[in-house]
Amino acid sequence: MGYFSCDRFRRLPVWAGTGVLLLSLLFPSKPWALEFGANKVRYHTDHRWKIFETEHFDIYYYQECEPLARLATQYAENAFRETAKIFDFVPKTRIPVFIYGTPQEFQETNITPELLPEGVGGFTEVFKNRIVVPMDGSYYEFEKVLHHELTHAFQYDLIYGEGWRSVNLFKAVFVPNWMIEGMAEWNARHWDPQGEMVLRDAILNDQTFPLSLLDSFDHFQQVYMAYKESESLLDYVSQVYGPEKVPLLLKRMAANQQPDSAVKAELGVTLDELYGNWKFFLRSQTWSRINGM
Repeated sequence: MGYFSCDRFRRLPVWAGTGVLLLSLLFPSKPWALEFGANKVRYHTDHRWKIFETEHFDIYYYQECEPLARLATQYAENAFRETAKIFDFVPKTRIPVFIYGTPQEFQETNITPELLPEGVGGFTEVFKNRIVVPMDGSYYEFEKVLHHELTHAFQYDLIYGEGWRSVNLFKAVFVPNWMIEGMAEWNARHWDPQGEMVLRDAILNDQTFPLSLLDSFDHFQQVYMAYKESESLLDYVSQVYGPEKVPLLLKRMAANQQPDSAVKAELGVTLDELYGNWKFFLRSQTWSRINGM
């Protein structure tokens, strides 16, 4: 996810949490057609790619990125160990990671034919589970983006199976974006003062999004808020019910259980009750902090 502005969490359609949405990508009316004048122009075409092989990753980089790629091997393996423990699952196939030295070079990538707006600062390609991350000047953000995208790689393995997805992409599985993206943010522990401020303002002014609107983020202008609310909801689940409940919810949904049924079976409350309890919990915390000032 991008780290340039409050719009930094805009994503490509391929990351949507439903198998159904993938059909429009597999069979568009004009395969990968872009509107006139919107072709992806590549200025950096002379990269000679090299590979660092670690225990679980193939880290692809070009010469200018070698120091960053060496650091990425440490970040990736650390994130892998943490994520495997949380998921109670270890992927059998190696995960390819592509490192770009600048956001501009990242936007020119041919790993996806989609045009990448500035708000996108990383993605995980669902077909081959390829993670693509640029450096935008912050090592902290680079590490968090890598951890976030690795979470998606684990999620896709659970939902669609490992290796080439092929026919598995046609599974009629519905996992809402509040689960997919909220879990990735929660697992990467990417909470910051800006996110807290935005969410606190929404809670105090009763402007949080109902979960029914968070099945997909495509229709939002305030995408950042959607990500932070989803992360906060799963952080609430982790605090109240235990961190192991978050991946268990995903696994139930990946097994084709509807979100409301999965929440009821795992947490003992309905989806509406979970949303209401989370709002009450957050509002109580917020007022406690205000009154304690």
